[in-house]
Amino acid sequence: MSEDSKIKPPYVSYATFKNFLASVKDLVPARIDPTHPFMVGQSGSAQSFLMSALRFFSLIEGKTPTPDLKRLAQSEGEDRKKIWREIFEKAFHPIMRDLDLTTATAGMLHEKFREQDLNGETVNKCFSFFVAGAQDAGIPLAKHLEPGSRNGGNGPRKARKPRAANTPTPAVVTLASSQGQTAPRSMSEMLLEKFPAFDPGWSEELKTKWFEGYEKLLNSSTQAPQ
Repeated sequence: MSEDSKIKPPYVSYATFKNFLASVKDLVPARIDPTHPFMVGQSGSAQSFLMSALRFFSLIEGKTPTPDLKRLAQSEGEDRKKIWREIFEKAFHPIMRDLDLTTATAGMLHEKFREQDLNGETVNKCFSFFVAGAQDAGIPLAKHLEPGSRNGGNGPRKARKPRAANTPTPAVVTLASSQGQTAPRSMSEMLLEKFPAFDPGWSEELKTKWFEGYEKLLNSSTQAPQ
């Protein structure tokens, strides 16, 4: 019990979490481990983050599913929303107890997550999971917290170039072509030119990975010496 109490709020992709629940809808196995078909398709870090999220919500104890996992996975519609809200509010009580989510700012939520010994990009991922999960649970949120809003899922941070532009591929072309045929190109610029085009049909997890990779390359190109 003392070990579970130290589990940090989840920062796995919320889409991955929901996809896992869908994978055990018809049959909740006796144990959740790396041999489960859903886990086999995940990276080692994704498996670890998902297991931590399941423990945070008391959906597993160790690797053993709890009755709440079966209740949640096998429910539908309004029943599912009611069960998820109950589980969500209980687990996130330390975050939510002093907040009115209909008026709270992204900065206030970020402060709450930092109080859980979280920092950096982990705080942003926790924020994204929280607002998506709260919306699924039917918990009222301020408009500026909802996914898709200006701060929804990102928090109080400077604008992220890839997220601000839904069609980033032309930016790559512009970067490459603006140098002219004879201008020397850095390694970062050449990598940007080879970066795969964004596909809106990807899963949320793939989109997140694409944005993270694109931003790293873009930042390296703008910080490289001329």
